Amino acid sequence: MVAVQGKIDLSAVEAVIVEPERGARSVLRNLLGSIGITNITAVGATPEEVEKVEGLLADMVLVDASDGNDAGFDIVRRMRSSQIMRNPFAVTMVTTFAATDPVAKGAVRSGADGLLAKPLSNNQMTARIQQFIAMRRPFQVTGTYIGPDIGRLAGFGATGAKPFEVPNTLRLKASGRWRGVDIPGEIDRARVLVMEERIRRDAFEIALNLEMAKLPGRIALNFDALRRVPPLLEDLLRLMAPDRRAATADLVAGLRTFIDGARAREAEFIVALPRLRSIALQIMALLNPGVDPPSLQRAVQDALPAEGTFIGV
Repeated sequence: MVAVQGKIDLSAVEAVIVEPERGARSVLRNLLGSIGITNITAVGATPEEVEKVEGLLADMVLVDASDGNDAGFDIVRRMRSSQIMRNPFAVTMVTTFAATDPVAKGAVRSGADGLLAKPLSNNQMTARIQQFIAMRRPFQVTGTYIGPDIGRLAGFGATGAKPFEVPNTLRLKASGRWRGVDIPGEIDRARVLVMEERIRRDAFEIALNLEMAKLPGRIALNFDALRRVPPLLEDLLRLMAPDRRAATADLVAGLRTFIDGARAREAEFIVALPRLRSIALQIMALLNPGVDPPSLQRAVQDALPAEGTFIGV
Protein backbone atom coordinates (compact mmCIF):
# COMPACT_ATOMS: atom_id res chain seq x y z
CA MET A 1 0.00 0.00 0.00
CA VAL A 2 1.98 2.97 -1.32
CA ALA A 3 0.71 6.50 -0.94
CA VAL A 4 0.85 8.69 -4.06
CA GLN A 5 1.92 12.29 -3.82
CA GLY A 6 1.45 15.03 -6.43
CA LYS A 7 -1.00 15.75 -9.22
CA ILE A 8 -3.80 13.32 -10.01
CA ASP A 9 -5.01 13.12 -13.61
CA LEU A 10 -7.95 10.81 -14.31
CA SER A 11 -8.13 11.38 -18.07
CA ALA A 12 -6.44 8.04 -18.89
CA VAL A 13 -8.63 6.00 -16.52
CA GLU A 14 -10.97 3.44 -18.09
CA ALA A 15 -14.20 2.95 -16.12
CA VAL A 16 -17.08 0.49 -16.35
CA ILE A 17 -20.57 1.15 -14.96
CA VAL A 18 -22.95 -1.78 -14.41
CA GLU A 19 -26.33 -0.27 -13.58
CA PRO A 20 -29.81 -1.62 -14.40
CA GLU A 21 -31.49 1.80 -14.70
CA ARG A 22 -30.76 3.81 -17.86
CA GLY A 23 -31.25 7.13 -16.05
CA ALA A 24 -28.86 6.12 -13.27
CA ARG A 25 -26.26 5.08 -15.85
CA SER A 26 -26.47 8.55 -17.39
CA VAL A 27 -26.12 10.23 -13.99
CA LEU A 28 -23.04 8.16 -13.11
CA ARG A 29 -21.49 8.76 -16.53
CA ASN A 30 -21.93 12.53 -16.12
CA LEU A 31 -20.58 12.40 -12.58
CA LEU A 32 -17.42 10.58 -13.65
CA GLY A 33 -17.04 12.94 -16.59
CA SER A 34 -17.18 15.93 -14.26
CA ILE A 35 -14.09 14.69 -12.40
CA GLY A 36 -12.12 13.92 -15.55
CA ILE A 37 -13.01 10.31 -16.40
CA THR A 38 -14.35 10.16 -19.96
CA ASN A 39 -13.36 6.66 -21.13
CA ILE A 40 -16.54 5.04 -19.78
CA THR A 41 -18.51 1.93 -20.77
CA ALA A 42 -21.96 1.82 -19.17
CA VAL A 43 -24.13 -1.31 -19.41
CA GLY A 44 -27.19 -2.82 -17.79
CA ALA A 45 -27.06 -5.66 -15.29
CA THR A 46 -28.52 -8.47 -17.43
CA PRO A 47 -26.16 -11.27 -18.53
CA GLU A 48 -26.45 -10.06 -22.13
CA GLU A 49 -25.42 -6.53 -21.12
CA VAL A 50 -22.56 -7.70 -18.88
CA GLU A 51 -21.15 -9.70 -21.81
CA LYS A 52 -20.41 -6.39 -23.51
CA VAL A 53 -17.64 -5.59 -21.01
CA GLU A 54 -15.94 -8.99 -20.97
CA GLY A 55 -12.98 -7.90 -23.08
CA LEU A 56 -12.37 -4.57 -21.34
CA LEU A 57 -9.27 -3.74 -19.30
CA ALA A 58 -11.00 -1.47 -16.79
CA ASP A 59 -9.21 0.42 -14.04
CA MET A 60 -12.38 1.18 -12.04
CA VAL A 61 -15.78 -0.50 -11.90
CA LEU A 62 -19.08 0.69 -10.38
CA VAL A 63 -21.68 -2.06 -9.84
CA ASP A 64 -25.21 -1.49 -8.56
CA ALA A 65 -26.62 -3.69 -5.78
CA SER A 66 -29.61 -3.48 -3.46
CA ASP A 67 -31.40 -5.46 -0.74
CA GLY A 68 -32.63 -8.85 -1.92
CA ASN A 69 -30.69 -8.68 -5.19
CA ASP A 70 -27.42 -10.62 -5.38
CA ALA A 71 -26.86 -10.03 -9.10
CA GLY A 72 -24.49 -7.12 -8.49
CA PHE A 73 -22.48 -9.05 -5.92
CA ASP A 74 -22.26 -12.00 -8.29
CA ILE A 75 -20.86 -9.74 -11.01
CA VAL A 76 -18.12 -8.59 -8.62
CA ARG A 77 -17.30 -12.17 -7.60
CA ARG A 78 -17.10 -13.28 -11.23
CA MET A 79 -14.89 -10.33 -12.09
CA ARG A 80 -12.52 -11.10 -9.22
CA SER A 81 -12.38 -14.74 -10.41
CA SER A 82 -11.35 -13.59 -13.93
CA GLN A 83 -14.63 -14.80 -15.45
CA ILE A 84 -15.57 -11.37 -16.82
CA MET A 85 -13.42 -8.41 -17.81
CA ARG A 86 -9.66 -8.59 -18.26
CA ASN A 87 -8.61 -6.90 -15.04
CA PRO A 88 -9.82 -8.78 -11.94
CA PHE A 89 -7.95 -6.26 -9.78
CA ALA A 90 -9.82 -3.15 -10.93
CA VAL A 91 -10.86 -0.85 -8.09
CA THR A 92 -14.50 -1.85 -7.66
CA MET A 93 -17.24 -0.05 -5.74
CA VAL A 94 -20.78 -1.23 -5.13
CA THR A 95 -23.37 1.54 -5.48
CA THR A 96 -26.80 1.38 -3.86
CA PHE A 97 -29.78 3.41 -2.70
CA ALA A 98 -30.19 0.89 0.15
CA ALA A 99 -26.97 1.15 2.17
CA THR A 100 -28.16 -1.39 4.74
CA ASP A 101 -26.05 -3.78 6.79
CA PRO A 102 -26.86 -6.78 4.50
CA VAL A 103 -25.83 -4.79 1.43
CA ALA A 104 -22.62 -3.59 3.11
CA LYS A 105 -21.72 -7.16 4.12
CA GLY A 106 -22.66 -8.44 0.67
CA ALA A 107 -20.30 -5.91 -0.89
CA VAL A 108 -17.46 -7.04 1.37
CA ARG A 109 -18.08 -10.73 0.72
CA SER A 110 -18.21 -10.19 -3.04
CA GLY A 111 -14.69 -8.76 -3.08
CA ALA A 112 -15.57 -5.11 -3.71
CA ASP A 113 -13.24 -2.38 -2.49
CA GLY A 114 -16.06 -0.32 -1.00
CA LEU A 115 -19.70 0.76 -0.90
CA LEU A 116 -21.10 4.06 -2.22
CA ALA A 117 -24.53 5.27 -1.09
CA LYS A 118 -26.68 6.92 -3.75
CA PRO A 119 -27.37 9.66 -4.64
CA LEU A 120 -23.68 10.31 -5.21
CA SER A 121 -22.05 13.71 -5.11
CA ASN A 122 -18.98 14.91 -6.97
CA ASN A 123 -17.11 15.32 -3.69
CA GLN A 124 -18.07 11.86 -2.46
CA MET A 125 -16.89 10.16 -5.66
CA THR A 126 -13.67 12.18 -5.79
CA ALA A 127 -12.85 11.38 -2.15
CA ARG A 128 -13.30 7.62 -2.63
CA ILE A 129 -11.24 7.57 -5.82
CA GLN A 130 -8.45 9.51 -4.11
CA GLN A 131 -8.61 7.06 -1.21
CA PHE A 132 -8.04 4.05 -3.46
CA ILE A 133 -5.30 5.82 -5.37
CA ALA A 134 -3.43 6.74 -2.19
CA MET A 135 -3.99 3.70 -0.02
CA ARG A 136 -5.65 0.50 -1.18
CA ARG A 137 -5.85 -2.70 0.88
CA PRO A 138 -3.80 -5.65 -0.39
CA PHE A 139 -5.67 -8.70 -1.66
CA GLN A 140 -6.48 -12.02 -0.02
CA VAL A 141 -7.38 -15.32 -1.65
CA THR A 142 -9.32 -18.16 -0.03
CA GLY A 143 -11.28 -21.05 -1.47
CA THR A 144 -14.37 -18.85 -1.64
CA TYR A 145 -13.05 -15.30 -1.79
CA ILE A 146 -10.79 -13.07 -3.90
CA GLY A 147 -10.59 -9.41 -2.98
CA PRO A 148 -9.24 -6.77 -0.61
CA ASP A 149 -7.99 -7.95 2.78
CA ILE A 150 -10.97 -8.46 5.09
CA GLY A 151 -8.99 -10.09 7.88
CA ARG A 152 -9.31 -7.10 10.20
CA LEU A 153 -12.84 -6.02 9.39
CA ALA A 154 -15.30 -6.33 12.27
CA GLY A 155 -17.69 -9.26 11.93
CA PHE A 156 -15.68 -11.21 9.34
CA GLY A 157 -13.07 -12.96 11.47
CA ALA A 158 -9.69 -14.23 10.34
CA THR A 159 -9.29 -15.96 6.99
CA GLY A 160 -5.79 -17.27 7.61
CA ALA A 161 -4.83 -16.08 4.12
CA LYS A 162 -1.71 -13.95 3.70
CA PRO A 163 -2.43 -10.57 2.02
CA PHE A 164 -0.40 -9.61 -1.05
CA GLU A 165 -0.18 -6.66 -3.43
CA VAL A 166 -1.90 -6.68 -6.85
CA PRO A 167 -1.69 -4.16 -9.71
CA ASN A 168 -3.59 -0.94 -9.03
CA THR A 169 -3.95 0.46 -12.54
CA LEU A 170 -6.14 3.28 -11.25
CA ARG A 171 -3.17 4.53 -9.23
CA LEU A 172 -0.76 4.01 -12.14
CA LYS A 173 -2.87 6.05 -14.55
CA ALA A 174 -3.90 8.75 -12.10
CA SER A 175 -0.26 9.38 -11.13
CA GLY A 176 0.97 9.34 -14.75
CA ARG A 177 3.20 6.32 -14.13
CA TRP A 178 1.50 3.99 -16.58
CA ARG A 179 3.36 4.99 -19.74
CA GLY A 180 5.93 2.36 -20.60
CA VAL A 181 4.36 -0.15 -18.20
CA ASP A 182 3.13 -3.44 -19.66
CA ILE A 183 -0.22 -3.24 -17.88
CA PRO A 184 -1.77 -6.37 -19.52
CA GLY A 185 1.41 -8.30 -18.70
CA GLU A 186 1.39 -7.11 -15.07
CA ILE A 187 -2.24 -8.14 -14.73
CA ASP A 188 -1.66 -11.54 -16.35
CA ARG A 189 1.28 -12.29 -14.05
CA ALA A 190 -0.73 -11.32 -10.97
CA ARG A 191 -3.69 -13.37 -12.19
CA VAL A 192 -1.51 -16.48 -12.45
CA LEU A 193 -0.29 -15.93 -8.87
CA VAL A 194 -3.87 -15.47 -7.65
CA MET A 195 -5.06 -18.65 -9.36
CA GLU A 196 -2.12 -20.58 -7.89
CA GLU A 197 -3.00 -19.25 -4.46
CA ARG A 198 -6.68 -20.05 -5.02
CA ILE A 199 -5.79 -23.67 -5.88
CA ARG A 200 -3.60 -24.02 -2.80
CA ARG A 201 -6.28 -22.45 -0.60
CA ASP A 202 -8.92 -24.81 -2.01
CA ALA A 203 -6.73 -27.78 -1.06
CA PHE A 204 -5.97 -26.26 2.35
CA GLU A 205 -9.65 -25.61 3.14
CA ILE A 206 -10.63 -29.11 2.00
CA ALA A 207 -8.17 -30.52 4.53
CA LEU A 208 -9.28 -28.03 7.18
CA ASN A 209 -12.96 -28.86 6.78
CA LEU A 210 -12.25 -32.58 7.00
CA GLU A 211 -10.52 -31.87 10.32
CA MET A 212 -13.51 -29.81 11.42
CA ALA A 213 -15.91 -32.59 10.36
CA LYS A 214 -15.20 -34.38 13.63
CA LEU A 215 -13.20 -32.55 16.25
CA PRO A 216 -11.78 -34.39 19.28
CA GLY A 217 -14.44 -35.05 21.90
CA ARG A 218 -17.34 -34.69 19.43
CA ILE A 219 -19.50 -37.74 18.75
CA ALA A 220 -21.50 -36.58 15.75
CA LEU A 221 -20.21 -35.35 12.41
CA ASN A 222 -20.20 -31.65 11.61
CA PHE A 223 -22.21 -31.69 8.37
CA ASP A 224 -21.78 -27.93 7.91
CA ALA A 225 -18.05 -28.52 7.48
CA LEU A 226 -18.65 -31.44 5.12
CA ARG A 227 -21.03 -29.40 2.95
CA ARG A 228 -18.22 -26.94 2.26
CA VAL A 229 -15.97 -29.62 0.76
CA PRO A 230 -17.73 -30.57 -2.55
CA PRO A 231 -17.78 -26.96 -3.92
CA LEU A 232 -14.10 -26.66 -3.01
CA LEU A 233 -13.34 -29.92 -4.84
CA GLU A 234 -15.21 -28.69 -7.92
CA ASP A 235 -13.39 -25.35 -7.84
CA LEU A 236 -10.07 -27.14 -7.47
CA LEU A 237 -10.68 -29.28 -10.56
CA ARG A 238 -11.92 -26.28 -12.55
CA LEU A 239 -8.84 -24.19 -11.83
CA MET A 240 -6.11 -26.79 -12.19
CA ALA A 241 -4.15 -27.28 -15.39
CA PRO A 242 -4.83 -30.61 -17.16
CA ASP A 243 -1.64 -32.28 -15.90
CA ARG A 244 -2.42 -31.41 -12.28
CA ARG A 245 -6.05 -32.41 -12.75
CA ALA A 246 -4.98 -35.83 -14.01
CA ALA A 247 -2.57 -36.26 -11.09
CA THR A 248 -5.25 -35.55 -8.48
CA ALA A 249 -8.38 -36.90 -10.24
CA ASP A 250 -8.49 -40.24 -8.42
CA LEU A 251 -7.85 -38.63 -5.04
CA VAL A 252 -10.57 -36.03 -5.58
CA ALA A 253 -13.06 -38.64 -6.84
CA GLY A 254 -12.43 -40.79 -3.75
CA LEU A 255 -13.09 -37.87 -1.42
CA ARG A 256 -16.24 -36.87 -3.27
CA THR A 257 -17.72 -40.38 -3.17
CA PHE A 258 -17.27 -40.71 0.59
CA ILE A 259 -18.54 -37.22 1.35
CA ASP A 260 -21.66 -37.63 -0.80
CA GLY A 261 -22.59 -40.69 1.23
CA ALA A 262 -21.55 -39.39 4.65
CA ARG A 263 -25.04 -38.68 5.98
CA ALA A 264 -26.41 -42.08 4.96
CA ARG A 265 -23.35 -43.98 6.23
CA GLU A 266 -22.17 -41.81 9.09
CA ALA A 267 -20.53 -44.57 11.13
CA GLU A 268 -18.64 -45.85 8.08
CA PHE A 269 -17.56 -42.32 7.22
CA ILE A 270 -16.20 -41.70 10.73
CA VAL A 271 -14.08 -44.84 10.46
CA ALA A 272 -12.78 -43.73 7.06
CA LEU A 273 -12.13 -40.11 8.10
CA PRO A 274 -8.43 -40.54 8.99
CA ARG A 275 -7.79 -41.98 5.53
CA LEU A 276 -9.74 -39.15 3.88
CA ARG A 277 -7.72 -36.60 5.82
CA SER A 278 -4.58 -38.32 4.59
CA ILE A 279 -5.86 -38.05 0.98
CA ALA A 280 -6.53 -34.33 1.48
CA LEU A 281 -2.94 -33.87 2.69
CA GLN A 282 -1.68 -35.77 -0.36
CA ILE A 283 -3.54 -33.31 -2.58
CA MET A 284 -1.99 -30.41 -0.64
CA ALA A 285 1.48 -31.95 -1.07
CA LEU A 286 1.00 -32.29 -4.83
CA LEU A 287 0.08 -28.61 -5.05
CA ASN A 288 2.85 -27.42 -2.72
CA PRO A 289 6.04 -28.98 -4.08
CA GLY A 290 8.99 -28.37 -1.84
CA VAL A 291 6.89 -28.20 1.35
CA ASP A 292 7.15 -31.31 3.51
CA PRO A 293 3.84 -33.02 4.47
CA PRO A 294 4.36 -32.57 8.25
CA SER A 295 4.56 -28.79 7.71
CA LEU A 296 1.32 -28.85 5.71
CA GLN A 297 -0.38 -30.89 8.42
CA ARG A 298 0.79 -28.45 11.10
CA ALA A 299 -0.59 -25.55 9.05
CA VAL A 300 -4.01 -27.20 8.98
CA GLN A 301 -3.93 -27.99 12.71
CA ASP A 302 -2.78 -24.47 13.56
CA ALA A 303 -5.71 -23.02 11.61
CA LEU A 304 -8.37 -24.87 13.61
CA PRO A 305 -8.65 -22.39 16.52
CA ALA A 306 -8.65 -19.36 14.20
CA GLU A 307 -11.02 -20.85 11.64
CA GLY A 308 -13.26 -22.97 13.80
CA THR A 309 -16.08 -20.77 12.57
CA PHE A 310 -15.82 -19.79 8.91
CA ILE A 311 -16.41 -16.22 7.80
CA GLY A 312 -18.76 -17.25 5.00
CA VAL A 313 -17.34 -14.95 2.33
